[in-house]
Amino acid sequence: DPGERISWTNRPPISVHMDTDINGQIVKETDPEKRAALVADSWQEKRGRMKQVCSHCHTSDYVNAFYTQYDDLVILYNEKFAKSGTKIMNALREADLLTPTAFDEEIEFTWFYLWHHEGRRARHGASMMAPDYTHWHGMYEVAERFYMELIPQAREIADHGGRSGLTGRGAPVHAVIDEILARPEHEWFEQGAEEFTKRVRDAMKDRYGAEAATGD
Repeated sequence: DPGERISWTNRPPISVHMDTDINGQIVKETDPEKRAALVADSWQEKRGRMKQVCSHCHTSDYVNAFYTQYDDLVILYNEKFAKSGTKIMNALREADLLTPTAFDEEIEFTWFYLWHHEGRRARHGASMMAPDYTHWHGMYEVAERFYMELIPQAREIADHGGRSGLTGRGAPVHAVIDEILARPEHEWFEQGAEEFTKRVRDAMKDRYGAEAATGD
C-alpha cells in the first residue's frame, strides 16, 4: 500500500507528518509523551519504507537530497504562509468579523485558493519533483495571494467590519497581522528590500545581459 510509505499529508491547509495510530488514523495529540504512546507507525518508519522503494533505482544520496528539498519546501510553506494565514483567519472569526456562513465573503475564497489550490500545487509539485508546479504555479502564487489579497482583505474587514457589519473590533486582527509581517521572513513587505532586489538584478545582468535585469 503506497499510503503506508507517505511521510507528509499535504491535504489540509497545514501539512502534517503522517504519524498514525493502530487504526491508521493520524495522531493529533501534541503532548510529546502522550503522542509517542499513541503512534503505532511513525512518519519516519513510513519514509524508511519509501526510501527502500526509491533505492531500487536511485542512490541514497539522490534520495536523501530529494527529501531535503521536499521537507524544506513543505516547512517553508507551513511556517511562512499556512500557519500565518490560519492565524489571520482565526483572528477574524474570533472577532466575529466573518459570518457563520462559509464562502459568502471574498476572503474565504482567497484563503481557500491559497492553501487548497496554489498551496497544494506547490507541495505536490515538490513531492513529484516538478519545479514549475512547485514555484511558478505554486509558491509564487501562494505569495501573491497572501501579500496582495489576503493581507489587504483582512485589514479591510478589520477596519470596516465586512459583511458582519461589526465595526470597532479590528484591533486584535491588525495586531496579528502586524506581528506576522514583523517576522524576518515577512518584514521585507513593509520595510522594503532594495538591497536584495539590486543583488538579484545585478546577478541577472551578469548572467543574461542588461535587458534581463529589467524583468524583476
